[in-house]
Amino acid sequence: CDLIFHIFILFGWRSVTFRLINVAVTEDKEQEPRRGQLLLESLFYISTLYFFWRLIGEVFSTLITSWQVFRVNFLTPWTIVDVASIIMSVICFGLLMSSTNGNNQLGIYSEEWFSFFAVLTGLLWIKLLSFLKVMNPALATFVLAIGQVLNDVALMLVILAVVTFAFGDMFYTIIKR
Repeated sequence: CDLIFHIFILFGWRSVTFRLINVAVTEDKEQEPRRGQLLLESLFYISTLYFFWRLIGEVFSTLITSWQVFRVNFLTPWTIVDVASIIMSVICFGLLMSSTNGNNQLGIYSEEWFSFFAVLTGLLWIKLLSFLKVMNPALATFVLAIGQVLNDVALMLVILAVVTFAFGDMFYTIIKR
């Protein structure tokens, strides 16, 4: 059931972002969505509410059990991705609902929101991996192997990030001169 709702939320979100990008590029805010887009957007809204309701239930049920059970269940990388994607989906749900009347007080077409939307899209695709690893043991092995490799090269990734930011700052300084 969760996999089906996740597919709904993923492809519904893709439809929402594609329409937002289209409106931002063409600046035609009066453009009516097609029937398929409306269906996918509705599935996104329904799935977001489903996952949010499920998350609230999981949090309260594990907190009632004990704090240790909560820590064990919610401090895993997959659960953090799950919680972050649900919370970001709820934020986008509220953002989209507040801008449905044609007012753009929150600046839904700004670069910052599109960066937020891109992160949400990435988290939803990573969350799909967590569903697929449960369904296929061979895929679970590959996902686990990638996780172990990332753990082993975490320090190298930090070094690469510092070098990348240093190069970016140097390049920005040269360009803005």
